[in-house]
Amino acid sequence: MKINRNHHILLALLTLCGITLSCNKALEVTPKYILNEEKAFRNDSVAALQLAGIYSEFANSGTLSYGIHLDLSFISDDMEPLSYLAVPGSAGYVLYNYQLRPIDAPTNDYWTNFYRYIYYANSIIAGVDASTGMSAGFKNQCKGEALAWRAFFYYYLTSFYGPLPYVTDGNYAVTSHFTRTGTDSILTYCMTDLKLADSLVSQDYPTTGRFHFNRAAVNALLARVALAKGDYQEAINAASTILNDSRYALATLNDMFNASSSETIMQLWNQYNYSPVGQISNNTSTTYGVTHDSNGSLYSAFDENDARRDRFIKQEDDGTGTLLFVNNKYLNNGNDDNAPVEYLVMFRLDEVLLNRAEAYARLQQNEEALADANMLRQRAGIDNLPSSLNGQDLTDAIIEERRRELCFEWADRWLSLKRNKNINAVLGTFKPATWNEKYMLFPIPLSDVKNSSLTQNQGY
Repeated sequence: MKINRNHHILLALLTLCGITLSCNKALEVTPKYILNEEKAFRNDSVAALQLAGIYSEFANSGTLSYGIHLDLSFISDDMEPLSYLAVPGSAGYVLYNYQLRPIDAPTNDYWTNFYRYIYYANSIIAGVDASTGMSAGFKNQCKGEALAWRAFFYYYLTSFYGPLPYVTDGNYAVTSHFTRTGTDSILTYCMTDLKLADSLVSQDYPTTGRFHFNRAAVNALLARVALAKGDYQEAINAASTILNDSRYALATLNDMFNASSSETIMQLWNQYNYSPVGQISNNTSTTYGVTHDSNGSLYSAFDENDARRDRFIKQEDDGTGTLLFVNNKYLNNGNDDNAPVEYLVMFRLDEVLLNRAEAYARLQQNEEALADANMLRQRAGIDNLPSSLNGQDLTDAIIEERRRELCFEWADRWLSLKRNKNINAVLGTFKPATWNEKYMLFPIPLSDVKNSSLTQNQGY
């Protein structure tokens, strides 16, 4: 079923439904806008509002806006805090220097919010399964999207926190006693959810625009998760499903985030002409700086002829004679009522190419790996990778290609270093005075440790 709805009206309805919630304990949350599942899923139109709640909450959350993109670039080697974020005790300083405390770590929001969204997804899945008034087609689409969201949030939770409670129920009395499930098992569950979602959602987008999970978006996430799990053939298969789809093609560097970009697989709608990931300022209030003045910095990782360097990183005088290096990835950082020029992109074709390239490299299919990676290098106007690369050298080269292509996006640098098992070597060299292996996992919020059977991550 194709749902035609105006997103301006939708957001107003969601606000009236009261979906903007607050909580102290993530594992205690019940979605307040799904208090009566029988009514909430009595027909397609009402059920669509429940599903839209996840999209709206996530798209308007602080964890999405600056957090997962820019703030988590502080914990890798891509960004450094400036201005008030560089003051001891500030969120930027704490992240950059790994001074995370369970009681007030800036990372606590990921645990709290992502579990809340998981409860939303669980409630939707249960409501759809029990519904007698929804059409069969939309029941499949709605459940498939909720499964994909659940996999998305568990992927990031286990990537950030390691083993953790795997909850598929909405009853806190039961789930508060859950113990940790291992990361490999959680990733397996995510892949199971995504394969089921792939069989349920439509090949076409269920709305105008690429704002919801369709089969391509599900497979983009499946490739990301399979790569993390080490199931490289599955990553290749999922990525190839998209790369063989003629609807998707690489765009120019300037058009890559445009609202109608051909390389977008899924984007998040917003009503303003604004992307929170782009932060450009030419004054002393600029708070997110790109690392640039040492070996191993992001700026130095680009070849001087690489068009991405000047496209993604902007140099500006802050007004005092100091040169700033700032994120320029999203070009449209206005905020007005005109039709949006850019949307925040969840999945796009360049990551799919890099996922497949890395999977090929790890399976020693070197020619195929080089072909995928070189497509992005050719767009950037630089030479192909040497054809002699193989083994770990080829994998390392593709990880570095990811750093350049996907900088400031979805904590990709952080997760890539962990997946490649070179995070200690890289960050131990880049931040020798502060890096410690224990920081590969974030602390679990103190409130959830106190109110459950969980134990704290080691070292906190």
